[in-house]
Order: sequence, then structure tokens, then C-alpha cells
Amino acid sequence: MRDTGSCAQTELGFLKGSPTSLMAAEQVEEEGTATAGRARLLAAYEKAGSRGLTDDEARTAARLHYNAVRFRRRELVRALQVVDSTFRRRTKARKWATVYRIATWVR
Repeated sequence: MRDTGSCAQTELGFLKGSPTSLMAAEQVEEEGTATAGRARLLAAYEKAGSRGLTDDEARTAARLHYNAVRFRRRELVRALQVVDSTFRRRTKARKWATVYRIATWVR
């Protein structure tokens, strides 16, 4: 098992300092769930086009759990496939949320 250090998210998508989070992240990656989730999320961003999606909208569009959306979106951002649009939109809860869109060079 890897050193889990302090509580911060890692590239694999687990919280440092949480052995159960690390085990869950490794299991998701091994099962291919992460790959399928990234593909579904990327397709949702492609369909949304320049309008983009908040994480809440992406959750609905890709039919993923909210936590899965955050981790998979972060992976797509790091892979330069999805970018912060610099726009913010209100969620159903009336909170401001970042709008992400597919990167122009991916289309």
C-alpha cells in the first residue's frame, strides 16, 4: 500500500491520509469504471458544446454520481480535454458554479 501522507487529493483521485479512499480509487481504476466515466463525461461535454456544463449539470447529463463527476472532470482537465470556460452559472441550489466546456482543440 502507498504512503497516504496528509489529507489532499492525488492524481489517482483519492484522499491522502485515507487508506480506504486509496483502495477505492485503485479498485475503480482496475475495474475500468474510471475510463467509462471519463468517456461518458467527455461525451456530455461534447454534446453541451460551447454552453458547457457545471458539475451538477454534468452529473445529470452523464448519469454519474456527483463525486465521480468531480474526479473524472479533474482528470479530463489535466488531460487538456476539458477547460474552465471562465463563466459561472447558478445551480439548482442557487450557488455559483464553474462552467466547464470541451477544449476547442478536442472538437
